[in-house]
Amino acid sequence: MVFFDEMTRSTYSASLGLAAQQKVTKLSRTASFEPLIGKKRYFDNYGDLEMDEYTGRGSDSILDEMPRFRRLITRRKFRKQILLDKDDNSQLADFFEPGAQFFNVLMAAAARKIDLVIVEALDAAAPGGEEGGTTTALPAGQKLNDTGGVLLTTTTCTEAKELLDQADVDPDNRFAVKDPSQLQQLLIGTTLPVSNFDYNTVRALVRGEIDTWLGFTFITTNRIAQNGTAQRYAFFYHMNAMVYGVESAADIRVSPRPDKNDGTQVSVYLNCAATRRYENQMVRTNQTA
Repeated sequence: MVFFDEMTRSTYSASLGLAAQQKVTKLSRTASFEPLIGKKRYFDNYGDLEMDEYTGRGSDSILDEMPRFRRLITRRKFRKQILLDKDDNSQLADFFEPGAQFFNVLMAAAARKIDLVIVEALDAAAPGGEEGGTTTALPAGQKLNDTGGVLLTTTTCTEAKELLDQADVDPDNRFAVKDPSQLQQLLIGTTLPVSNFDYNTVRALVRGEIDTWLGFTFITTNRIAQNGTAQRYAFFYHMNAMVYGVESAADIRVSPRPDKNDGTQVSVYLNCAATRRYENQMVRTNQTA
């Protein structure tokens, strides 16, 4: 029998926590990251400016204020506790080895939760104002096929690109986040050329995926819930349109449980939040699921 003492538990907690910091979620790269310090964090965002033309000598100065608005993220706390029986002590070292299936399952749960928090913030009203008491919804002009009932087509993708281009959104770091069913719609749809080699650097039909097209990096996720009867949104946006924060990487603690026949409790703690920052840098489409 292996005696799993407190020092060993502390060692595993530290090593698992370090490995957790190296895990990346599907959607974390689609949003700008800011450390989440405390319960709430405010962000001051700045709008666009136009230069003023001076046509005469000695003209008066034209004074403007910097266009600015505030957004807020509020910490959300997630937990998962797993109890290992004392009879499992002889296998604990294998359980907690970074890269082991047990560890990967814990980290996958944390990663999926971060992705869900980001997905929910994509379409949610963004809190802002001086104290976070006001909210801003995605404007109607940033929504395509809002009544739904249509498939995701290449035409919809080009329309989303056009809206972002008209807003002078940086062409780099653009993402398209969609559901697996919407990926299928693009791959087998009649409005190709998304799977045509001449239009795509990745053989979409051969690999069964779309990597980069129209300047968007396409990411498939199962975190997008249906918004109605067989309807589901897809989102096209720049990385700066979203912000997410994590108070720290998934915190994993291994502790004894004398009240559970000297079992071992594995606890995973995750504090994170997300919100939309710029409405004009995002386009939402509504498609048949």
